[in-house]
Amino acid sequence: MKNLKGVSLAVAAAGAAVFVPLYAASGRASVSHPEWAHMLLRALEMDEALPRVATASLAFDFLTWRTSVGIAAGKPFRSTGVQFTEGAPVLVHSTGSISGEIGYRLAVPRTGDYRVRLTLRNGDKFDAAVGVAVELTAAGETTPMSSLTLAAAPSTETGAIFLKPALYTLSIGLPPGVSLEAIEVVPPCVSPIEPPGGWQRTAVTQTGEVAVTALQALDLEHELPPAASPIEVPGSTFQPASGESLLKASVKTGLEASWLQADEGVLQAVAQISVPEAGLYTVYGYGLSGGGQSWVSDSCHKSVLCPSGATNETPSWKPLLTAEFSAGRHSFAVALANRATVHSLKLERKKASVADYVATLARLGFDVGPQAPITRARATEAMDFVRAKRKQLAATRCGIDVALPSSGVLVAGLAMPAGATSVPGTVVPPAGAGGPPPIVPLPGPSTPGPVSTPSPGASTPPGSPAPPLVSPAPSPAPSPSPSIGPPPTTVAQPPASPVKD
Repeated sequence: MKNLKGVSLAVAAAGAAVFVPLYAASGRASVSHPEWAHMLLRALEMDEALPRVATASLAFDFLTWRTSVGIAAGKPFRSTGVQFTEGAPVLVHSTGSISGEIGYRLAVPRTGDYRVRLTLRNGDKFDAAVGVAVELTAAGETTPMSSLTLAAAPSTETGAIFLKPALYTLSIGLPPGVSLEAIEVVPPCVSPIEPPGGWQRTAVTQTGEVAVTALQALDLEHELPPAASPIEVPGSTFQPASGESLLKASVKTGLEASWLQADEGVLQAVAQISVPEAGLYTVYGYGLSGGGQSWVSDSCHKSVLCPSGATNETPSWKPLLTAEFSAGRHSFAVALANRATVHSLKLERKKASVADYVATLARLGFDVGPQAPITRARATEAMDFVRAKRKQLAATRCGIDVALPSSGVLVAGLAMPAGATSVPGTVVPPAGAGGPPPIVPLPGPSTPGPVSTPSPGASTPPGSPAPPLVSPAPSPAPSPSPSIGPPPTTVAQPPASPVKD
């Protein structure tokens, strides 16, 4: 019995070592980085993507999305009609003569276009007529965000799938005779949710780090105070894409106003803006939401503005996205739907010190207190604040992208008319090139001059700078496509009924 007691204590100690990274003792005064990362995912209602026994890196990876994320094919949270092989790698294959179905959890805290890549096996040949069904459904919804069929091939992937921040179920229908070896989710360029200096496995969470990550997780960094006068360009700086989109364009011009407006279809256009100094910038658009707007900066960061639904909408400033921009020229592509307009675009550099985040979060309703290790009780209050605030903001966040013309092919954020091989002013990447294609801006006016702030039947909003900056200079070299980075971290899936601590 004495020996058995010693073995029991050893087992208990080993178990505690496994759970410490995300589930430390409740009586401890401070909170570690892994614990706060898990609490943040819980506030976003995405913690079910983590297994009960998880390492810190899984929570960090879902919050930062710096690299592609691999999902352990042999560890779904649900499965029907499939079998799993032993050994490495684990293969999943359907049983019988009908397709099997497997489901995985995926946490997506940032809006963007994501791709799902599958590695399949079927001996040394595949039936071209056989398809692998892939669906992505947000938690609490019954209609998938994406539902498509991929060709059965050794390596196959989806196109860009627009995903809003949510917990997703990734469902894969596996036909008979085809085995699934690996799953990889390839992210776009997303702004990470992380403290200054990044997540550290053994670090103690400071109050300022809670403020930074909470504001990032809520996508409210546009509330930070300005650090300089904004850069503003008129809507006329945008150049519509050629072909069908150009025929649908409606450019309104007046003595004191110039802007871009879509008709009842979709108008796509692109422009470049010079950023004089590197920093954290919020991009604002002044105009009408109309049937919705979809924005992409540098073929990378994406934001979607929801349709207004109002018949008497008036132009207003709206935050589009917040991201780090280097000094130099940056391209901005937009798709406008059904009477949406762009009268002006504004880039405002933000103050982004820890103190600025703390003060901004306090102004929004939660004061983390002076800089110090945050207590567990205060961290719990911060988690509850993020959860409640996220629910308040949910109605303002768009979950559907602007539908592009079905007759065109998406090239670098612009529609290419059917039968054409390229769009003037764009570069089509070679086949197999990794990452999203670069945007090269269309040529601007030959002799640009200052254009006054738009006045579309309404007074100019206060705070707008008097001399807008127009910079449609000749096209520079395209921005490099973001690399996928090191091999993905494999995410083990939680059980069908995960245990809550």
